[in-house]
Amino acid sequence: MSYLAVITYQYRSNPKAIPPRWPAEVIEIETIAMLPQETGWVCMTKKEYSDHIAMYQIDYDNWEKAQLNQQAYLNYIDDKVTKAQEQGAKLAKQFTISNVMLGITQAGMTSKVRKTLSEVYSCLITGSLYDAITEIRLIPDSALDARFITKARMLVMINEIQDYLGTPRTTS
Repeated sequence: MSYLAVITYQYRSNPKAIPPRWPAEVIEIETIAMLPQETGWVCMTKKEYSDHIAMYQIDYDNWEKAQLNQQAYLNYIDDKVTKAQEQGAKLAKQFTISNVMLGITQAGMTSKVRKTLSEVYSCLITGSLYDAITEIRLIPDSALDARFITKARMLVMINEIQDYLGTPRTTS
């Protein structure tokens, strides 16, 4: 007759928090004398092992569902962050292209505009779109100009972010 040597997660490193009574390792042994001497090992017949699994299956199933739910949630968050970053990068690029078409380089305004909008761009690139709206609103009137950083252009950027976020558009 053969036996099973079983050690559960309560006696093993368990960084994933698998239920403690669930088998961490199972070894088939020929005799009870072959049972490993390390603390926690128990000898079972195949029937006892089957009964043990049946007894703790619900705990393991619940743990596994929680892991899957956590992974699904992480995937959902990853997708949301990626999409927000992509949208922010798209808006930053559109604004930059528009400034180039307006002659920002020839006007010698690249450095001033870049410095003025550095926090806005940082928010856009990281996908922190609500913060981008806040940073746009914090741009002082003294930093505005007649062509590159205007109230109207900043409002367009705010409205594009609001459209993406699904929040009501502001008019000022």
